[in-house]
Amino acid sequence: MTDIEAIRRRLANTTTPGPWDLGVTSTVYMDGRSAFTLRTKDKPGIRIGLTATREDAVFIAHARQDIEDLLAVIEHITIISPDDLGWDD
Repeated sequence: MTDIEAIRRRLANTTTPGPWDLGVTSTVYMDGRSAFTLRTKDKPGIRIGLTATREDAVFIAHARQDIEDLLAVIEHITIISPDDLGWDD
């Protein structure tokens, strides 16, 4: 089983605070692709990552907030067993 508290600690203690945003660098690879930067919205000059595809950059830029949202949903989930429902085997 996943250690939810370990995920919370990593999110709180080891990641750059969000929200994150993405931008395009002036770097162009030999095959014509651009590099995409990940940065914080409040400090756009600080890069927190670099990807070669826009899709990866968009996914990563949303990851921190998505994880926070998923953890909030997990807090509200109650596992119900058949015993709780009064079902017989």
